[in-house]
Amino acid sequence: MKRSWAAWAVGLALATTLGAALWLFSSWRSSGMTEEAHETSRFVPVAVAPIASPATADETWTARLFFPATNEHLVAQEVPVVSAGDPRARAAGAVAALLSVAPVAPRVAVFPAEVKLGKLLVLEDGTVIVDLRTDPVVEPPQSGSDVELLRVYAVVNTVMRNVEEAKRVVLLWNGVQRPSFAGHVDTGHALRLRADLEAS
Repeated sequence: MKRSWAAWAVGLALATTLGAALWLFSSWRSSGMTEEAHETSRFVPVAVAPIASPATADETWTARLFFPATNEHLVAQEVPVVSAGDPRARAAGAVAALLSVAPVAPRVAVFPAEVKLGKLLVLEDGTVIVDLRTDPVVEPPQSGSDVELLRVYAVVNTVMRNVEEAKRVVLLWNGVQRPSFAGHVDTGHALRLRADLEAS
């Protein structure tokens, strides 16, 4: 009888301990998942939402795109763009148009046709991060210093002229911030508007 009672007591203690351990593990896991979800949402503010955002209705507006031109300046070309009205959507719409719209002479295309807009982020301090992508992944096109300068600032000035909130632009190539695209222009830091490159 005593042996049976001892076995029952030990069994009960083991069951209680196991139950408590399972409860603690379940609570910890649930808490961890909640914290992870919280961290994710905390670092994805509205300003850096994915480009395709259904939160705001699309609208048609006129963007001023700045293309390199044969006169060695950036020449504006106005085109209609359809996008949401928030800063990120406007910046993405303008850059996507810059890379896809056929320029009117004396303007020329900024990059070869395979260069597309990847992700675009607008940070709270006004920094706009533009990721230029190619498929397949290739190096930026080589060029002389004047062509590289106009290519880089065609993107920068297009963003700055169409997005009031934009203060500076960081250019990435296939997800990487390079010291230069073609060896002449420093793209290793944030770039600001170069009005002096625009044709008057």
